[in-house]
Formats: sequence, C-alpha cells, structure tokens
Amino acid sequence: MDAQIKAFCDALSMEGNTALQNAQLVYDTIVWSAYEERTAEQKPAGRDWDVALLRHYFSTGNPELGEGGSGDAYEFAAATCYCLRYFGFSDAMAVPVLKTDDNGNEVGSALVIVTDADGERCVCDPAMSGDGWMIGLDRYDTIVVEDIGQDLTAVEDLGLETKQVEQPSVPAPDEIHMEPESQDMAEPSEYQETEEPQENVESEAGQGEQEYSDQDYQEQGTQESEYQEQDYYQDTNYGTDEYSDYGY
Repeated sequence: MDAQIKAFCDALSMEGNTALQNAQLVYDTIVWSAYEERTAEQKPAGRDWDVALLRHYFSTGNPELGEGGSGDAYEFAAATCYCLRYFGFSDAMAVPVLKTDDNGNEVGSALVIVTDADGERCVCDPAMSGDGWMIGLDRYDTIVVEDIGQDLTAVEDLGLETKQVEQPSVPAPDEIHMEPESQDMAEPSEYQETEEPQENVESEAGQGEQEYSDQDYQEQGTQESEYQEQDYYQDTNYGTDEYSDYGY
C-alpha cells in the first residue's frame, strides 16, 4: 500500500508548504471522509488491525486523486498514522482507546500519538474532526488503551493505561432458538396445559374432559341442562383430535 499512501498524500500536498502543513491538509481530508457505522461484530482486532483498516479506507476511495474513503475513528486513525509517517513523523502510532460517552458508557475509538516538529508528544483525535489535530498529550488526563491483541510495547513505554475488554460473542446458528409464532408451529413439549375458568365446570386431574352435572344447571334456573354433554364437547372441541396432540 506504499504506492497508495504516496499517491494520496502527494495529490493533497501543496508546493511550498512544510511537511507539517501538508500533513494537516491530508488529515483534514481523512477526518471529513464519509462516516461508516461499525457493528460490534466488526470491531478491529489483532496485531495488524491498522493495516487492515487502512486497506479498507483506500478501497472505498480514490487515493490517486486525493479522495478519501469511508470509515469511522479506527479507519481515520489508521490512515492518519501512515500518512504522518510518509511526511517524516516516523513514530506516529495508531492506538485503539476507550472513551466515556455522555451516558457514562465506555465506547471504542482511536487516536494517533505522534511527536510533533518541536519534539512534543501530541495526539491526533479523528473523532474531533479538524479540532483534533496535534493536541498536546498533557491535555488528556487519562488515555485508556483498549487491548485488542495488538503489540502493546510502544504503549507501555508511554506509560498509558491499558484495558482488555471482552469481545461480544455471536451465537452459532444451531444455538439460536426461535419462539413459534403460533400454537400450530409448536412441538407438543413446548406447551403446557392451561386451565381456563368456565362457569359451572369442575376440572378433575388426570382427565382429558370436564364433567357436567344436569342438576347444577337446573339449580341455577338456566336452560343449560337442555344441552347434552356430547354436544357441548363437540362445540368446544374438547376430546377431539384437534387438541389430543397437545395433551388435553
């Protein structure tokens, strides 16, 4: 990707500028690139995470014409890091970090730590867009480096705090259980018998039918005694094959 980095930086550089000025022009182009939402499953990981994301950034743009690609703070930090190295800032290092959002939650982001032309340690923070250019490292009270399996040697030399965050796990397809949308889709074992209260009906455990007494109906002064038990069962479908599969 060296040729792409060179083409991208040269296309954006202006004759007569210092390396630092041209590096800032490139940085401004990178941080104003199209934002691309990242899911939890797409979180970068591994020793070469920055190289992989730089490749993605260039693949979605046109580096030969100085046109940036797309991404989020991770891609933008990776691109800024390698472009700074092209302009002579050889110790530039892209670092995945954890920031605290307005709700107090830790969210993933990325910074670039670099030594500026005056020998001062600085931070380029793509999440701050143009305002994140060469901020003094001392302005950051704490930088929590997220351990995603990268080489932490340089980070440890700076004395930065590191924290390993458990990666979200995605269940295998055979572990995903989908609840049936209707009773017709269920297996017999997935449903238990439920008792629905019915007027003047007595349930008896272990039986698949209710017993009705003509005398009870007569005491109530109703005309329900005129119905035969067989007709009632047929109307309610109790004791029929439609319910027998579910253990009624």
